[in-house]
Amino acid sequence: MTKSTIRTKTRRSIVILLAVVLALIGAGVGYAYWGQKSGAATASAQDGYKTAQVRRGNLTLSASGSGTLVAGQKNQLELSNCR
Repeated sequence: MTKSTIRTKTRRSIVILLAVVLALIGAGVGYAYWGQKSGAATASAQDGYKTAQVRRGNLTLSASGSGTLVAGQKNQLELSNCR
């Protein structure tokens, strides 16, 4: 092999190695970003919501008192036929 062939192969190896290293760094950054994003969603879901097993039956709600009643939070519910 000549010196120019060795230099070309060495440069090619360095370029390939650099591309692999950059790809791994990019994958690590993407994984960290995605993990942080989904971790924040999981934490807020755990802190803000309570779950329960679904049961069939009548929904009964009553309130009594005097004065003005103001909702602290409003939610839109969509119920469909479960049969």
